[in-house]
Amino acid sequence: MNRQQAVIQWGLWSLLYGFCFLMLLFLAAPIVIVLIVSFSDAEFVYFPPPGYTLRWYTGLIHVEGFIDSFLLSLRLALLVTGIALALGTAASLGLTRFRFPGRALLNTFLMSPLIFPPIITGIALLQFFSTLGVTQAFFMLTVGHTVITIPYVVRTVTASLQGLQVNLEEAARVLGATPWQAFRWITLPLIKPGLLAGGIFAFIISFDNFTISMWLKSAEYTPLPLRIFYYVENVMDPSVAAVSGSMILLSIILIVLTEKVVGLRRTVRI
Repeated sequence: MNRQQAVIQWGLWSLLYGFCFLMLLFLAAPIVIVLIVSFSDAEFVYFPPPGYTLRWYTGLIHVEGFIDSFLLSLRLALLVTGIALALGTAASLGLTRFRFPGRALLNTFLMSPLIFPPIITGIALLQFFSTLGVTQAFFMLTVGHTVITIPYVVRTVTASLQGLQVNLEEAARVLGATPWQAFRWITLPLIKPGLLAGGIFAFIISFDNFTISMWLKSAEYTPLPLRIFYYVENVMDPSVAAVSGSMILLSIILIVLTEKVVGLRRTVRI
């Protein structure tokens, strides 16, 4: 490689790295700005802040509706995570262990919530529940969030199952274990990383979801992301940035936990 080619190659790599840096800056800048504004001592959203304080965080418990919506989102996310883990794990076992007609079609169907725009899924769910005459908002939110979180569990658990040596479970069966005992004592501990990763992803997706909740919520059941949206429509003080900062911090903690326990690269290998 002559000098001219080396310069051209260096220039192309520099452009690529520069473009990636600008894209990361574009994605991270809104998050950083929200976090900075959440510590502002101004009475309204202002950037850069004239000073810094923690009073918007300490005052969140006094903002009407935020605590109720937070508890609702937390309860909903925990329930959805449990359901998604149960259904997603069963689906992963079926897709991994058995070969049957329509297997690829079933896998595509399970992954379809990742393909369709969330607003389309939300409208379809609203129409479905309206046709059935279902009006219980918490039930509709639970079903809607479960639909969009199952794909994450299926992907992570399937990745763990594909890396599992089936002969370990077969050896347990030969030694007298029942199918449930072999699954409980052999398979389940080995796929625990996939279960943990899928559960964390499901929790984050449900807790932060806005689009599906927008169509299925009610005045009594309003998740936290919607509460923030309605609050911004009427008030523009940094308390909304403090709530958003708390949600961002929770998501970051869960993602870091996933990386430490499982490794994000392993969860997205398939």
